[in-house]
Amino acid sequence: MVCLLADLSLLPWCVMFDMASWVRFRATSRNAKAMASRHFDMGAVLARQLDCAEASESGSSISFWRKLAALRKFCERGGRGHGEVIEALQKRLQDPDWRMRQAVLTILPEAVENCTQAHVNAKVIESVAAKVDDESLHVRESAVSCLPLLAERGHTAAVSALKSALADPSDIVRRAAVSSLSHVCLAADSSASLLVLRRVVDIDAEVRRAALTTARQLYQLAGSEHRANGFAQIVQAALARLRQDEVAEVRLAAVDTLHVLAADERVDRRLVGELVQVAGTKEQPPCVRERCLEVLTPETSAQSAGTTQANRILHESLASQLPVMADILHTILRREKELKLRVAASQYMDHFSHPTFQSAAEAGLVDADLHVQSLCMSAVLKMGKVSEKSRRVCAAWALKGLKHPTREMRMDAAGKLALLGRTDDARLDKQILEALLARLEDVPDVAAAVLDALAACASQGDLAVIRCLSQMFSSVDSKVRCAAARALGKVAKAGDEVALAALRTGLLPPFHAEVVSAAVQALGTVSRRGDPPVIGLLVDLLPQVGHDELREALLVLARLTLRRGSGIVTASILRILEQSTAIPLRIQLACVQALQAVARKGDPRFVECLLSLLRSGNSQLCETAVVALAEHGKRGDATIICSLLPLVSGTGAVQDEVRLRISAIRAIALLASSRMDGSKKKQSDATAIAAIADCLKDSAVRSEAVEALSQMAEPGDPFTVAAVTRCLGHGDADCRAIAAYTLAKVARPGDQAVVSALRRCLESDTAVVQCSAAQSLGELCGQAHAHAVEELQAQLLNSDASVRHAATASLRKIRGIKAVPVIVQALQVQKAQKGEPNEPTQPQGPTAKRQRTQSSPSQRSG
Repeated sequence: MVCLLADLSLLPWCVMFDMASWVRFRATSRNAKAMASRHFDMGAVLARQLDCAEASESGSSISFWRKLAALRKFCERGGRGHGEVIEALQKRLQDPDWRMRQAVLTILPEAVENCTQAHVNAKVIESVAAKVDDESLHVRESAVSCLPLLAERGHTAAVSALKSALADPSDIVRRAAVSSLSHVCLAADSSASLLVLRRVVDIDAEVRRAALTTARQLYQLAGSEHRANGFAQIVQAALARLRQDEVAEVRLAAVDTLHVLAADERVDRRLVGELVQVAGTKEQPPCVRERCLEVLTPETSAQSAGTTQANRILHESLASQLPVMADILHTILRREKELKLRVAASQYMDHFSHPTFQSAAEAGLVDADLHVQSLCMSAVLKMGKVSEKSRRVCAAWALKGLKHPTREMRMDAAGKLALLGRTDDARLDKQILEALLARLEDVPDVAAAVLDALAACASQGDLAVIRCLSQMFSSVDSKVRCAAARALGKVAKAGDEVALAALRTGLLPPFHAEVVSAAVQALGTVSRRGDPPVIGLLVDLLPQVGHDELREALLVLARLTLRRGSGIVTASILRILEQSTAIPLRIQLACVQALQAVARKGDPRFVECLLSLLRSGNSQLCETAVVALAEHGKRGDATIICSLLPLVSGTGAVQDEVRLRISAIRAIALLASSRMDGSKKKQSDATAIAAIADCLKDSAVRSEAVEALSQMAEPGDPFTVAAVTRCLGHGDADCRAIAAYTLAKVARPGDQAVVSALRRCLESDTAVVQCSAAQSLGELCGQAHAHAVEELQAQLLNSDASVRHAATASLRKIRGIKAVPVIVQALQVQKAQKGEPNEPTQPQGPTAKRQRTQSSPSQRSG
């Protein structure tokens, strides 16, 4: 308080800083700040004090620093963006003392943060940019570091100032300028990228490292159209630094830059080979070789490669380098003395367990370091085919590790045995099982790992192992019980009473979520289908457990139920599903899936519940309910069909909504089908047909509507034909074309009204509609429809090739061999129009007729 009164001595502090004014100054609530601001403008006070000229005495300098401290407190309490304060700070940028100028530059970004006046911000940036040429080194560095906090990306003055700072005599300023350019300049600014690349050969190592980092960042920010600019220069600069720079940190930055560039599709695949070669170069520092192995490690295994574009490109580039990489890893593990590098090599093989590295991984099994041995052992076991020698080495290492005094080592040994599984040596398998069973009384973490290993190493149905696993359910630790349940699910055979009794104890209260989930999953494997005690236990469990365990229990119930129509199971699941507002979506979906397996077809309670789910508003839940209604609903049920009709007429703007509409169309087509039980006929639902026919206007569901109409209606059904014929007058040509195509599926052959409508489409419409109409006429009309045949013959000279081909095919269906002369004549007319010479006239007679009749199929097609 005393310092602040000395700084602002021009004001009557004896009146202003009484107790009430001090409370207003320290107020934090919005109302209290508003009350305080009505008494005095603290920003104006600070601005006037900052604008005062300072003497050269040390006391005055100390006073200025106290004013800056007061200004910082003012900014923290919501005073950012005050115009008078910003103007006062700008004036102090011309202070003769470099310490004052530097102090102002440090606080300017905070003071200007909330300023909404564009001209003020522009003026501040110009003032700071001018300080890049200041005589003081510290001021220049502060100005360069300050510009990214003030200027937006692409600001001309800021970018120009930073470009000039790249040639500053001080390496500190150059380093700050290079780092700031990555935040200010545009990625498309080729001149800035070129200037940054020139700093890659700077005399200062930190500047070189910063230049490589900035070049990498600018490349990542650039779009695909700008990445080609300067791409080769970045590659050459990074490779040069990687090969010959004397500082390891610069080489590490070069490796990171090359890693980013190697993910580009345009890059030469030899760039990955360069990184592989560096990893095997002894002259390179160990940290650089280690980093190369890290960046060359794919994010996923080879079996699931290609999840991202960069990972896919890395896999493709490594494909030809795998033998070289195998030799490098083998050399590192056999001859390299640096432990970190050997660990990096073993980690690479553990993560990317490719069969090519088999020999290198086996070489690491005899390494002096236990960590390297463990990683190489995991890599060997993940590669699939393990030699007998390696299998025995792994087993011996794991058996020895099970007796190790450290808990981590025993867990690691159990994990190795889980990967190893059963061997071909019965004696060794027995020894492994005995060692694992002896460690079941270990600490919980080790016991859980041992149980997982037992699940992999024990043979199915081993009674001794099953009894030991059953006894583990008496453990207090939940991890042990979870692991015991998982192991029983793999070791016990279906119907094993000892295992079932143990799993039932895992479902007794007090419930533990993970134990219940593991026990339920194991019951689904060990229990026989239709086992009444297990099904009853799961039914009683449904209302007592959490959501995750409930979902597992529902899925297991659906799998174990022997036949549909179990009233107790159905009623239990329906009670849960009826509480749809209180359960999450995944539980509702699991309930519907379970009911599809256990409920009787046409169960009224299930159907009613599904109809209520159609109003849930969630597209995924609605789609699941629609599919279940199509399976469990009775054909011809007017209630279900009317409930599905609103889902058919959607906007189609969302992908999920389109899927929902397609599911609804399929369900209606199945429920409103014209045939029941394969032979019994029923009248089509006119409302459903009209709604499906209206879907022909929407391209998103058009194909599904065609299939549904052909399934729902008998050929010649008047409702269907009328609904589809109305679509022939739609304004969209694609809709008219699909309607003409659909008429061939729903109309009766020879229908004069349909043939007349298709003739009108064939006479005057677009090519796509004419093509569909011509195809449908070939299916519907016969030789008696003389006018339709004449229209098809006229279309043989159509300018569109698809229409000509459709008319040709239809004429063959209608007239057979009699259509050949007309088709040949049309072909000659087309050649004459193109200026091509006609074929020479053949002699008329039986021989000539026979030759024309036996012409090749390509000639007949016209």
